[in-house]
Amino acid sequence: MKSKYIGRRYIGQGQNAKCYLLRDQKHVYKQFKEPLELFDLELERYQYFLDCINDSVCFPYKLNIKNNVLYGYYLDYVLGKRLFTVFSSSILSLLAQHSLVLEKDIIDISKKHILMIDVHDQNILYNYHKLSVIDIDSYQITNLPLLQLQKYNLNSYKEVILDLLESQIVKSEDTKMLKEELLKYYKNNILASEMLYKISDLMVSLYGKDIQTVNDLNQLVKKK
Repeated sequence: MKSKYIGRRYIGQGQNAKCYLLRDQKHVYKQFKEPLELFDLELERYQYFLDCINDSVCFPYKLNIKNNVLYGYYLDYVLGKRLFTVFSSSILSLLAQHSLVLEKDIIDISKKHILMIDVHDQNILYNYHKLSVIDIDSYQITNLPLLQLQKYNLNSYKEVILDLLESQIVKSEDTKMLKEELLKYYKNNILASEMLYKISDLMVSLYGKDIQTVNDLNQLVKKK
């Protein structure tokens, strides 16, 4: 196996796999640390993923399978940092625009009967121009009604954004109104993109037009 990786650059790993950037600098090979012996339904699931490629969610375009054992797969290389590391420095109105694109792709994925399991702030990448969701290995094919499935998948992303806002905005009397507004969004049927637009507008209304990021807000509060 090692000879196959000559000329490929190791770029990182998760709990179950290592990733290598291919020579063309445009694609990645994800190699499982323990190859997966696939039964019929699991094999069908990964093969189905090959037809689900879109701009925002990183599905594989080729599988490395031998005798029903999955050694890894190939996917497009995505530039970006994990969302939780750059969230506080992101302009929220721009993040809202990019969230709208992601949400459209999530709706398309839902139409293909895919349940997006295990979406969190460490498997969403952001480069200030585009959001990308990586690590699809927990995704499932489901027979849930379309509207129910769309709601679940869209809420998975919305909860990531809500949790980041709640955890990264400093707690103080100056941010109390903003925090109270966030609590409403946990219950409201509102998309993450719309919520980000509203929070961005509220921040400008409460604190001034120069407050566009969570970092801007936190620095303003600390100065008081």
